[in-house]
Amino acid sequence: MKWFAIILGCIAALVLLVVVIGVMLPQSHVAIRSARLHQPAGEVWKTITDVGSAGSWRNDVVRIEMLPPRDGRIVWREVSKDGAMNYEGEAVRSPAPGMPGRFISRITDRTLPFGGEWITDVSIVDGGTVVKITENGEVYNPLFRFVSKYVLGHASTIDGYLRALGQRYGESVTPVDG
Repeated sequence: MKWFAIILGCIAALVLLVVVIGVMLPQSHVAIRSARLHQPAGEVWKTITDVGSAGSWRNDVVRIEMLPPRDGRIVWREVSKDGAMNYEGEAVRSPAPGMPGRFISRITDRTLPFGGEWITDVSIVDGGTVVKITENGEVYNPLFRFVSKYVLGHASTIDGYLRALGQRYGESVTPVDG
């Protein structure tokens, strides 16, 4: 019985430590990752901005439910094995020589322990395309903040997305910082 109490006390102390560290972490973070694809920028742009088809190439998405547009922005719900999240997005500009295309998507579901936006820039480069994603994220729950920073990493979702985008074209991509 004594060992059980010691083990239980250690677990409680560990959880408390994780929460305290989480409270001390900033609620907001920025993560920037990019990847190069050997595809025309227009084709990559079409894939990124056609969010309704993302379930066909993203392995983390079970299905996409398109919702009525709001204020000129597209609106959708992503359903994954972990649940559903609501988003809105807008194509700010299409890619052109010397100017990247920009697509901005935001989590609109306020019931989640996190939120934020992705700014996806699609740039034309010699022989292909560079996709750069800037995540302006927020993690409201201190326990999730700790896990997001030290266990998962703030860029893990971006990396998964960029790898899936590469696989969509039969390419193996390695996301890099910035």
